[in-house]
Amino acid sequence: MEEAIFAELTADSALATKLNAGSGRYHIYPLRVPENVHISQALTYAETTQILTYPALKISVFRLTAIADTFVKARDMANDLDRIFTIQGAYKLGGSFPVVFVQVQSRATSYDEQGKLYHYAVDVFFKY
Repeated sequence: MEEAIFAELTADSALATKLNAGSGRYHIYPLRVPENVHISQALTYAETTQILTYPALKISVFRLTAIADTFVKARDMANDLDRIFTIQGAYKLGGSFPVVFVQVQSRATSYDEQGKLYHYAVDVFFKY
């Protein structure tokens, strides 16, 4: 699932431009931004919940956190996430991963005093 989410994020030209680290790399990281990586904008992702329901059906909630040096950049990336994951029907996430349903569940903001970075968390529900 993580690979499909990464593919979906990098396929969106508006968001990919904001997160481009050059040489085909992006500032998109599992769990947290690595130490000694200086960014003006980045995304992190982590699975917060996974439930196996029917023998071949899973439900997962992923927290995608937009991190930026300004509130406006973080909010704009969160809005991009809303746009990308506001799909109500079945489709191929990342071009290949079958998803039955996806929906943005919630959003929350915070500020990291030590790092001087704004965080905008977006929780996304996936049924696949």
